[in-house]
Amino acid sequence: MLEIRNNSIPEAAMVSLVDRSVYLRHTAVRTVFHSVWVNYGEALVGVFGDGSNGSYEWFIWSETSGMRTSDAGFGNDCSALCCGLVEARAMMANGDHDLLLRWKREEF
Repeated sequence: MLEIRNNSIPEAAMVSLVDRSVYLRHTAVRTVFHSVWVNYGEALVGVFGDGSNGSYEWFIWSETSGMRTSDAGFGNDCSALCCGLVEARAMMANGDHDLLLRWKREEF
C-alpha cells in the first residue's frame, strides 16, 4: 500500500524564512518547493525561491537553532535540496530511512 504524507511547514519556520529574506542577494522567497524533516524531526531542510527566474536557495530550520539559508543562487531546485541536506548533516529522512550523502570540499 502506498502512503502519501502531508509535510507541513511550521508557522515559526515560515516567519523566520520571510524575516531572513531581506538579507538574500540572489533570490526572493516566492515559493517553498521542497521540505523534509531530517534526523528524527530535529531539523527541517527545504528549498525556496523564484522558480520563474530559475533561482533557488536551501534552508535549514529548527526550533533550537533557528533559520539558516544558503544565499548562493542555485539554478536548480534539486541541487539546492541536495546541498541543504548535506549542510544539515542529514542522516535520516523523516526518521524512516538512511540517507548516505557526503560532500567533499577540495582545495586547488
